[in-house]
Amino acid sequence: MTNQEVCAQLHKLSPEVEVVALVGPSGALEGYVGPAEVEAIVGPMLTPLFTLADRAGQELGRGVLNLLITEGSRGLIVAHDLGGGRALALVVRPGAALGLLLDDLRAAADQLNRLAA
Repeated sequence: MTNQEVCAQLHKLSPEVEVVALVGPSGALEGYVGPAEVEAIVGPMLTPLFTLADRAGQELGRGVLNLLITEGSRGLIVAHDLGGGRALALVVRPGAALGLLLDDLRAAADQLNRLAA
Protein backbone atom coordinates (compact mmCIF):
# COMPACT_ATOMS: atom_id res chain seq x y z
CA MET A 1 0.00 0.00 0.00
CA THR A 2 1.23 3.54 -0.76
CA ASN A 3 0.90 6.81 1.15
CA GLN A 4 -1.71 7.95 -1.36
CA GLU A 5 -3.74 4.76 -0.91
CA VAL A 6 -3.75 5.17 2.89
CA CYS A 7 -4.98 8.76 2.46
CA ALA A 8 -7.71 7.64 0.04
CA GLN A 9 -8.82 4.88 2.41
CA LEU A 10 -9.04 7.34 5.33
CA HIS A 11 -11.03 9.77 3.17
CA LYS A 12 -13.62 7.08 2.37
CA LEU A 13 -14.27 6.21 6.03
CA SER A 14 -16.36 9.29 6.82
CA PRO A 15 -18.44 11.54 4.56
CA GLU A 16 -17.56 14.48 6.81
CA VAL A 17 -13.86 14.29 5.88
CA GLU A 18 -13.25 16.80 3.09
CA VAL A 19 -9.44 16.67 2.95
CA VAL A 20 -6.78 14.15 3.93
CA ALA A 21 -3.21 15.41 3.63
CA LEU A 22 0.10 13.76 4.46
CA VAL A 23 2.56 16.61 4.91
CA GLY A 24 6.31 16.02 4.75
CA PRO A 25 9.06 17.83 6.68
CA SER A 26 9.42 20.59 4.08
CA GLY A 27 5.67 21.21 3.92
CA ALA A 28 5.37 19.27 0.65
CA LEU A 29 2.48 16.85 0.30
CA GLU A 30 3.36 13.16 0.30
CA GLY A 31 -0.30 12.17 -0.09
CA TYR A 32 -3.48 14.15 -0.68
CA VAL A 33 -7.19 13.57 -1.24
CA GLY A 34 -9.50 16.56 -1.52
CA PRO A 35 -10.40 19.56 -3.65
CA ALA A 36 -7.65 20.82 -5.96
CA GLU A 37 -8.11 24.44 -4.83
CA VAL A 38 -7.07 23.54 -1.26
CA GLU A 39 -4.12 21.31 -2.16
CA ALA A 40 -1.56 24.09 -2.60
CA ILE A 41 -2.22 25.70 0.80
CA VAL A 42 -2.51 22.68 3.12
CA GLY A 43 1.20 21.91 3.57
CA PRO A 44 2.46 25.48 3.96
CA MET A 45 -0.39 26.26 6.39
CA LEU A 46 0.08 23.21 8.64
CA THR A 47 3.83 23.53 9.05
CA PRO A 48 3.75 26.80 11.08
CA LEU A 49 0.67 25.61 13.02
CA PHE A 50 2.54 22.52 14.15
CA THR A 51 5.68 24.48 14.96
CA LEU A 52 3.75 26.93 17.14
CA ALA A 53 1.69 24.22 18.87
CA ASP A 54 4.82 22.14 19.54
CA ARG A 55 6.61 25.14 21.04
CA ALA A 56 3.61 25.96 23.23
CA GLY A 57 3.44 22.36 24.43
CA GLN A 58 7.13 22.34 25.30
CA GLU A 59 7.09 25.69 27.09
CA LEU A 60 3.95 24.82 29.05
CA GLY A 61 5.39 21.50 30.11
CA ARG A 62 2.98 19.35 28.09
CA GLY A 63 5.72 17.50 26.20
CA VAL A 64 6.09 16.78 22.53
CA LEU A 65 3.15 17.59 20.26
CA ASN A 66 1.12 14.57 19.24
CA LEU A 67 -2.27 15.86 18.13
CA LEU A 68 -3.58 19.26 17.09
CA ILE A 69 -7.31 19.99 16.86
CA THR A 70 -8.55 23.34 15.60
CA GLU A 71 -12.28 23.98 15.65
CA GLY A 72 -13.89 26.68 13.58
CA SER A 73 -17.49 27.64 12.96
CA ARG A 74 -17.54 25.47 9.82
CA GLY A 75 -15.67 22.38 11.00
CA LEU A 76 -12.38 21.01 12.28
CA ILE A 77 -8.77 20.65 11.29
CA VAL A 78 -7.25 17.64 12.99
CA ALA A 79 -3.55 16.88 12.58
CA HIS A 80 -1.51 14.01 13.99
CA ASP A 81 2.28 14.25 14.27
CA LEU A 82 3.97 11.22 12.68
CA GLY A 83 7.49 12.15 13.78
CA GLY A 84 10.37 13.12 11.56
CA GLY A 85 8.63 16.36 10.60
CA ARG A 86 5.68 14.54 8.99
CA ALA A 87 1.99 15.05 9.85
CA LEU A 88 -1.32 13.57 8.78
CA ALA A 89 -4.09 16.16 8.65
CA LEU A 90 -7.84 16.10 8.11
CA VAL A 91 -10.21 18.93 7.24
CA VAL A 92 -13.63 17.90 8.52
CA ARG A 93 -17.17 19.23 8.19
CA PRO A 94 -19.21 19.93 11.33
CA GLY A 95 -21.04 17.02 12.87
CA ALA A 96 -18.32 14.39 12.55
CA ALA A 97 -17.99 11.89 15.39
CA LEU A 98 -14.65 13.07 16.76
CA GLY A 99 -13.89 9.89 18.71
CA LEU A 100 -14.31 7.66 15.67
CA LEU A 101 -12.42 10.13 13.54
CA LEU A 102 -9.47 10.10 15.96
CA ASP A 103 -9.43 6.29 16.00
CA ASP A 104 -9.34 6.22 12.18
CA LEU A 105 -6.67 8.93 12.12
CA ARG A 106 -4.44 7.05 14.56
CA ALA A 107 -4.84 3.78 12.64
CA ALA A 108 -3.87 5.53 9.39
CA ALA A 109 -0.92 7.20 11.15
CA ASP A 110 0.33 3.79 12.34
CA GLN A 111 -0.02 2.43 8.81
CA LEU A 112 1.91 5.38 7.34
CA ASN A 113 4.68 5.02 9.92
CA ARG A 114 5.02 1.33 9.03
CA LEU A 115 5.29 2.26 5.33
CA ALA A 116 8.00 4.83 6.13
CA ALA A 117 10.08 2.36 8.17
